[in-house]
Amino acid sequence: MTINRHSLGSTPRFRFSIAVGVSIAVTALLTGCSDPSAGYLYNETDHDYRKRHAVTVESTVARNWITFAKAQGHLSAADNDKLQRYFSDFIVAGHGHITARLATRGLTLAVRNNRLAALREVARNQGIKAEELEVFLTPVIKTPKGSADIELGYIRYIAGLPNCPDWSKNVDNNRANSDHSNFGCATQSNLGAMLVDPADLIKPRKSRAADGATVDTRIRTVGVPRGHPKKGVGTVGAGSPVVPAASGTGSAPAPEGTTTGQSSTETTE
Repeated sequence: MTINRHSLGSTPRFRFSIAVGVSIAVTALLTGCSDPSAGYLYNETDHDYRKRHAVTVESTVARNWITFAKAQGHLSAADNDKLQRYFSDFIVAGHGHITARLATRGLTLAVRNNRLAALREVARNQGIKAEELEVFLTPVIKTPKGSADIELGYIRYIAGLPNCPDWSKNVDNNRANSDHSNFGCATQSNLGAMLVDPADLIKPRKSRAADGATVDTRIRTVGVPRGHPKKGVGTVGAGSPVVPAASGTGSAPAPEGTTTGQSSTETTE
C-alpha cells in the first residue's frame, strides 16, 4: 500500500486560512489606530455662521466722467451737481486720493485753465483738500460711452454678500449637532448691505485729531446759536444763585465713523 504524504504548508486550504487570518489581524490593527469619533469632530465652519456666510471685501475704482460744452470752460448745473455728489462720496468712503485726468487736445490754454479751475472750485467747496486731488494732463480720454473731457477715480471698497437663503444642508442627518446651513445668512447679508464703507470690516478707522479743530472752527465761524446765553449772564435775586436763561437747541457732533443720510455710488455717468 502506498501512502502519499503532503506537507501541511503546501495545502491550498491551509494557505487560504493563513491569508484570512493575516487580513483579519491587519484590519483589527488599522481599526484600533483609527478614531471612532472622526465623524463627530468639531468643524468651526459648521458652527460659526460668520465663517460659513462670510462677507467678502474687495477694492475697486469709483470713476466719474465730465464732458464740457464745446470750447467752454464752465460746468453745467448737472455736471456741477454730479461732482458735488462724487466728492461727498469720497469723503464718506474714499481711500487715498482722487486722480483726475484732463483732456487737452484741441483746447486753448485759457479754456484748459478754466476747466481746471472749475474742477478745483467744486472740490474745495465740498471739503476736498488740495493734496487729495491730483491732476494729470492727457491728450484724449476714452470712456465706455465715448470720449470725455475729465476723468476722475479713487479707491473704494465693496462688500460681497453671501448667497441667501442656503438650504443645502440635510436637516435629517446632523450627527455633529451643527447649525443649519441657512443659519445666520440673513444677518451677514444685512450687515454687508448696511456698510457705508466695507473697509471697516478689514480694520477699524483711526480717530482723526483734526475733527475737533474742524468743529471748533465751524462754531467760531457761525457763532453762538440764537437764544444761547452768553457766559456769566443770568438773573440775580436776593439770596438766589445765578440762573442762566433757557438755552437754545443744538446738537452734538456725531461719533467718530458715524454718518447719516448719505449714500454712495460706485460708478456714475
